[in-house]
Amino acid sequence: MSTDFCQLTPEELLRHRTKVERLLEQFDQDWSIYEKAYVTELMAIEADARKLVTDAIRIVQQMRGYESEQKLRGRILNTSCDEDYNNLRNKFLRQICEINKVANSIGQGRDDLDVSVLIVADEVSRKVSAS
Repeated sequence: MSTDFCQLTPEELLRHRTKVERLLEQFDQDWSIYEKAYVTELMAIEADARKLVTDAIRIVQQMRGYESEQKLRGRILNTSCDEDYNNLRNKFLRQICEINKVANSIGQGRDDLDVSVLIVADEVSRKVSAS
């Protein structure tokens, strides 16, 4: 339905203007509702993604605290024998594996490593350092 606005009376123009204003107001309200839902969803996605990294940072802080505690007690940290420390390291490694798995969307991220890899690496490093 095409309307030639030049042929409308002032009252008809006012009616059309009022109708357009109502439609624009409704559109603005609907758009605001959509934007709020969209931004809220983006924030939730961002928080989930950030949680993996913040959890890893928290575990590193626990490991550093444990290391400092052992140093204050005058103990040398033997990573191959310290079960508490290796539990923290294993927890950290699982977190890194999870980050790696999520970050590699084409399916090439490994998530199957455990603390035994670090223990063997420490032993090899000690042997190389000793020779």
